[in-house]
Amino acid sequence: MRLRFWLLAAVGILALGIGACDRKEEPPKPKQVSPQELQEQAGKLLEMGKEFLLQQKEKYLKDMDQRLQDLQQKINTAKEELAKAAPEMQAKLQETLKQLQQQEEKARQQLEDAKTATGKAWEDLKQRLDQESRQEAAPTPKQNI
Repeated sequence: MRLRFWLLAAVGILALGIGACDRKEEPPKPKQVSPQELQEQAGKLLEMGKEFLLQQKEKYLKDMDQRLQDLQQKINTAKEELAKAAPEMQAKLQETLKQLQQQEEKARQQLEDAKTATGKAWEDLKQRLDQESRQEAAPTPKQNI
């Protein structure tokens, strides 16, 4: 009796398995998209891209402004040290101050250029400024402050 039960159960499971294998499910058909829907989706993507680029530009401008403020602080520090320095150190500090002021002027001009740049010009300017920043960040023997 037990043997018959297990035999019937095995045959039933095999029959279900074979029956399920014969079925071929068709993949779902892709949704038809009208040209108008496609245009709307493309417009949304463009807007999202513009918004992302604006956010990136704002962040970059904020970082540039912070860099300019840091340079101004270094200039103020250098001026204070220059006023207190011994005469033999004043020439060296004056040179350091001059370099910092040149960097500040360059950073100020770069910030103004970045504020007005758009599109491809912005991307080109950003690349150039990033490269210059990396070069300036490298320590030089003349930097004392």
